[in-house]
Amino acid sequence: MTVLRTMFLGVLSGLVALAGCGDSGGGGGKDAIASPDARADGAVDVGKELPEPEEVVVEVEEGTDVAPEVQSQFLQALPFVLNRTDVGEPLTEEEIAEFTKKITTFYKESGFFDWLWWTCHGMDASYDPGMPDYKLFWQDTGSVKEGDTLRFVHHGGADNLTLRTTKILNNAIAAYLASGDMKFGRLVEQYSKGLVALSLALEWGEDDPVKYLQARAVFALDHEYTMEGGRKVKLEYGPVKKHKYDWNAHTIPNVENPYWGEIWVRTMRSKDDVPHMYRSVPLLRRVAVEGADESVREAAALAVEYMEGFAKDIVDNGYQIRTKDEDGNAFVPLNENGTVNDLASFVLYEDAIPGAECTAKLGSAFIGYGETKDNDCGLADHNFYEDVATEGHYFNHAIIRYFHIAAVSNALTAGEHDMARTLLIGLIERADRYAADQKGPVEHKEWHADLAGFLIASAATGFPLTSAEARLVAEQYGDSAEHYQGFAYWDPWDESVPDGEFNYKPPRSGPSEPEDPDSDPHDHVRLPEMTFALEYCWSPFRNPKGALLLDCDIVLDPSRWGE
Repeated sequence: MTVLRTMFLGVLSGLVALAGCGDSGGGGGKDAIASPDARADGAVDVGKELPEPEEVVVEVEEGTDVAPEVQSQFLQALPFVLNRTDVGEPLTEEEIAEFTKKITTFYKESGFFDWLWWTCHGMDASYDPGMPDYKLFWQDTGSVKEGDTLRFVHHGGADNLTLRTTKILNNAIAAYLASGDMKFGRLVEQYSKGLVALSLALEWGEDDPVKYLQARAVFALDHEYTMEGGRKVKLEYGPVKKHKYDWNAHTIPNVENPYWGEIWVRTMRSKDDVPHMYRSVPLLRRVAVEGADESVREAAALAVEYMEGFAKDIVDNGYQIRTKDEDGNAFVPLNENGTVNDLASFVLYEDAIPGAECTAKLGSAFIGYGETKDNDCGLADHNFYEDVATEGHYFNHAIIRYFHIAAVSNALTAGEHDMARTLLIGLIERADRYAADQKGPVEHKEWHADLAGFLIASAATGFPLTSAEARLVAEQYGDSAEHYQGFAYWDPWDESVPDGEFNYKPPRSGPSEPEDPDSDPHDHVRLPEMTFALEYCWSPFRNPKGALLLDCDIVLDPSRWGE
């Protein structure tokens, strides 16, 4: 997450004229959205004039499709009807079948969910039954093949590993609830424990009074273990166990951790990962009750407790994310000039732009307290903060987008259906802005792949896809499935993999023309987001008014993958 404050002060002189035009929080509502021409110099130009909010064709009616025979404490369908004028050419039955085959063939032929189990790691249960076990989906980690052993060597801070882990967690939960298959259930269990482990790592001593804060990463104990098929793993955290003080995170020792003894942690959990963590909570709540296996239910329930505690601490500390120092003292990260570090605050720009990061505050309130805490984001589609943030750093698009989605799903879970409906209308207007944006695709080669992930994630939360959006998702995900399937190391222990260093993860980038290795590079859908078809197909909130995309009977039945 880039520091925005310096840039923000540079454009603050233009804020007074625009402040009345843009506000996604506070009073909310359609009138609070900035008109498309209300832009600061240098901000994103969407390329064409958009209709005023009241002209967007969205029909909303009361109603529910909940089947009366379903007995559950959770919603079984979107609790209102949300229509949207369709645009684009619908996918044909043949195209839907082809896309379904591509994505499920990738899952099947790569053994993707086995690969996740084998290569994700943290602390194996076999090392010491008295220590909490867990797995996380890592970055900044190298791999070395040594006969029948794969050695994972950690060399960096892994600053945003929960961003990746929770994307997979959501879809493992969906697949597990749909199939009852422990191939997915074991991932749910271990990733849930991973979220808890990141909090346990920030406890100093047996009686630490401040629990639930989240580390960026935990570097526990080096150890070895063996998995099914004789696959041996050796974990080496040693190379990263050294003091490192960056502006956005510190790597420090915790010599008196009550769970693993002397470990190292990466501190200063930032808001990069938080929307994805918040998006996991509604699914964790459901699997904690409805999971078929007690061990999965218990792990998910504990993760819910820790996510609630984490969010509550944020609310209780003025919507700021606390961390700890080397002595175990909790604090809000500050810049050298004494101001709060942007990465740890949802209110840094609140005085200038009320509700600037409203959906982040709203998600925190829903998860921490089960209520809005007087946060009303209206449509949450656009404000001046978003212009500045996304102009400053491309990745801020993802943070803002996914906080919006998380606000919808947590509003539905909390029973705030009118608010969820309004937020979904705002999500439609957000997607329409992205479709009209002519600058983004030119400046960011990953634009369309990332947009496809956002669209299918939104569709799992009640967003009605247009035919044009469904076609974009099918094209981006279909091409990506073919790209990733060609990776040579889906089973790194296979005798075909030579000894030595190699990258155990497939690269995202590949030639735009697969048959021409020298063609321009193309960024595919991010690897964790390749799982998004599972939540989309399982979700009770998938909107029946949206364009058809996949044959979900096949997607949710692993025995039929590849049909």
